[in-house]
Amino acid sequence: MNMKRAIAILTMGLVYGTAQATTYVDNFNRADGSLGANWTIAGGDYAITNEQVAVSTSGNVVAYWNKGQTLNSGTNGFAISTTVSLNADVNSAWTGLAFNYQNPSNYYEFRYSGTGEVQVLRFVDGSAAAFYNPAGTEFAHVPNRPYRLEVSSISNYTFRATIKDTVTGALVWEVPAATDGTSSFTDGYGGYYSSSLGKVLFDDFELTSEVFQDDYTRIPAIGTFNTDASVSIGTGYALSQLAGDKVAQARTLNGRIQLQQTTTGSVSAGNVVLRYTGLELANTAGSNESFTVEGDIISANTVAPALLYGLAFNYQPDGSFYTARINTGNAATALQFVRYNSAGAASSFYVATNSVPIAITTTNHLVITSSEPGVFNYALTGPSIDGGCLTGTATDTVLKLANGQAGFYASACNTSILFDNLFIKVTRAPLVFPSTGYDAWASNWGVDIGASTNDYDGDGLLNIYEYGLGGDPTNSFDQGISPGFAIQNVGGTNYFGYVHPQLAADQNSGLSYYLELTPDLVIPSWTNADYLVYGTNVTGGTFDYVTNITGTVESKKFIRLIIE
Repeated sequence: MNMKRAIAILTMGLVYGTAQATTYVDNFNRADGSLGANWTIAGGDYAITNEQVAVSTSGNVVAYWNKGQTLNSGTNGFAISTTVSLNADVNSAWTGLAFNYQNPSNYYEFRYSGTGEVQVLRFVDGSAAAFYNPAGTEFAHVPNRPYRLEVSSISNYTFRATIKDTVTGALVWEVPAATDGTSSFTDGYGGYYSSSLGKVLFDDFELTSEVFQDDYTRIPAIGTFNTDASVSIGTGYALSQLAGDKVAQARTLNGRIQLQQTTTGSVSAGNVVLRYTGLELANTAGSNESFTVEGDIISANTVAPALLYGLAFNYQPDGSFYTARINTGNAATALQFVRYNSAGAASSFYVATNSVPIAITTTNHLVITSSEPGVFNYALTGPSIDGGCLTGTATDTVLKLANGQAGFYASACNTSILFDNLFIKVTRAPLVFPSTGYDAWASNWGVDIGASTNDYDGDGLLNIYEYGLGGDPTNSFDQGISPGFAIQNVGGTNYFGYVHPQLAADQNSGLSYYLELTPDLVIPSWTNADYLVYGTNVTGGTFDYVTNITGTVESKKFIRLIIE
């Protein structure tokens, strides 16, 4: 009697979606109070308290998200962020984000302490070395206040790191480019870090792979003004001017952007946009999409009192766009939101006031976020801003431009206006990992193993068979539990017994198991017939075992297991 376990192409299609160019979001509102199946703990334990993650043991605790999406600077980059709060009893503790995580001894870390110190460092073989380590207190930490920490990267070994006060909206700490000179890790997982046993709470974790950032330090200190921004600034940049005889130009000056218009021509309409074309914004209503655009706007003491400059966003193919612009000449309209149509007509739909005009000798940081057309949350941070930060929501109730591109805006190109540190992050629909079935199983391996009909490890066994037999689809030496066979005596008659594993009912696998038999392999005729399911051994574990019997009269018979 011969037996062959065959590998069949499925008639039921099970498709596993990749995790590329999308977002994982976790607010930890688990009904069972667990950290969740998407997470791996590397040292220490956590507990869920009021839908937040609380550290429950001491000593360099790391939890990292491990489902399919690694952090990799690559073409589109990555951003990882979370909200963290520390109470006054753990001032000596360090806490923050772990990223490009390899294992418990090798990863990067962005952390702050209860005293307001901040570091960006690497762990290599368990030894820490800070490659961005400013001395002393970096911001005025308020105990129990949630701070939003974010790390992003678009080039290997260089990371932008920020801390924002979620109460005031202010950007309280930023390093535009912290570079690891030893070039340690180009990718890995992302998650949390804490060194404290005390009250450290994490919430609202987000990981996305569509990011652009630019600090312009790669360009010569003083560039040449050029009408082609892809030459003067870099690949993907474009200049736009709504109207007028003069022509917009751009260059860099000591790692910052300058915009101007040529002196030829008699009409200058201003309203120049320098935009990055390589990343499309996302803020379509009801689609779980959003974007963030940030930048530094810098003025010198030669700037006229009433110039308008800021960020442009939702820039459309027809030339219409939004701008959020600082007005240095009027405290009553310190920040203006304006919509421009393709003909250059302006419509103001929101203004924010300040007690005094914004100083013309300062650097201001402007953040715009949006998750639906026409609705924009803003935060303007600067030394002459009331309370350090203006925050609010501006709403356009008329045209509601969606998506588009983003960059810098100037109403008139006085070269004393400088721009720096453009940051764009696009959030797509969050990843949702099913709790059961093939897709849930396939998402556990840290790589995209593909559809159920793929053979990821090339061992001759389709992914769905690895799933149905308990194998490892990334290891060709682990095919799971092989079927067995033996003579089975039933009522005094000997039968051929074929026993195969089967995922237990409580695994909700969605699989069906059955046999096919044929008397010949030269011209096979496989049929689901000539056998009987004799019984199932319910083990109470992950797998049960099904015994099938077939007659032994024939001189040869071939059997294969089908899993669908």
